[in-house]
Amino acid sequence: MLTRIVTSLILAISCTPLTAAEKTNIPARPTTASQIPDAFFKYIEREEPAYQWEIHDSFSHDGVTAYPVELTSQTWQGMTWKHWLYIFEPDNVQINSKVLLFVTGGSNGGQPDQKRLKPAFLLAKTTGARVALLTQVPNQPLFDGKKEDDLITETWLRYLKTGDENWPLLFPMAKSAV
Repeated sequence: MLTRIVTSLILAISCTPLTAAEKTNIPARPTTASQIPDAFFKYIEREEPAYQWEIHDSFSHDGVTAYPVELTSQTWQGMTWKHWLYIFEPDNVQINSKVLLFVTGGSNGGQPDQKRLKPAFLLAKTTGARVALLTQVPNQPLFDGKKEDDLITETWLRYLKTGDENWPLLFPMAKSAV
């Protein structure tokens, strides 16, 4: 559901020839750094005592080795966020200075289905680049079984109710990948 919404939004934005300011001939005002709320940056930069990782046994398929990493990215609202991070390295690495990072969903508990790893194996082999696949973002279900868009909505409502700037779920989702 979230993927469809984001894809539709990107498509709508890219197909819109003029912005509202251009249509009305209203000049756009420049944004200064002091106008950008800093709650997101503070959240990303805060210390994470829970942060840790452990590499598990690697496995290979068709010229690519996968390294499963059990990752604890943070504690958010009293909940520890755990993920599986897979790093795929082709036998013949062509690109040493970059890694392709894909952040995916999934539910808490256990490793993802091995079928979900096949595209990353193929991408690593085809491109000659290392590929990282971070799963279980966001950690879900939470708050009485909520997932995806419902979970994001719930956390925004909690932010609006309490004023606690750490509530928006998008903050820990982004931090999971940093």
